[in-house]
Amino acid sequence: MNSTIISRKKIKFPKIIITFLILALLSLTGCKNNQNEEMRRLETIEKEIYNLELRLRNVESLLYDAYYQYLDEIKQLKEQIKEISLYDINKNTPVDAVKAYLEAELRGDWQKAYRLMNVPHEVSYADFKRALDNARLINYKIGNFKIEDARMAFVEVSDTHKFKDGHTVTFENRYWRVVKVNGVWKVDWLAAQ
Repeated sequence: MNSTIISRKKIKFPKIIITFLILALLSLTGCKNNQNEEMRRLETIEKEIYNLELRLRNVESLLYDAYYQYLDEIKQLKEQIKEISLYDINKNTPVDAVKAYLEAELRGDWQKAYRLMNVPHEVSYADFKRALDNARLINYKIGNFKIEDARMAFVEVSDTHKFKDGHTVTFENRYWRVVKVNGVWKVDWLAAQ
């Protein structure tokens, strides 16, 4: 029997190839280590982002709560200002001022009407009286009012005037501007809006 013997020869690789293979093997294991390290860093960053997002939500929640708290407080303060500013130094309201003016005009008391109106300096009493003499108030009705701020309000008025030529005109539901002058409510010049 002939047996075939396979000889084992040692294959010699050049040193450069062996060095290259060793370096390649080391770099592969190093890459795996680098990948693990990168994964750990990524996980750490993700945790930090998550924690920052939680803190941000908490801060936003606190800010919204504070905002609405102050918003309610601001609304309450505005209401208090309106309530306080409703009355003038004579304890009259804007409606009282409009009613007093209209009553003075209805009676033909031009001096009182002139005092109750915020008339520009360039409009004299004579000019004021001449304008009112042309169209006499014969009827009025006061409706709602609205306080704009501490110095301005609007009062709803319907008024009827009779002109010298005999015809009458009725103005329905106009808002008259009333202003506080030196602490006193007065009907503003050209008040109807």
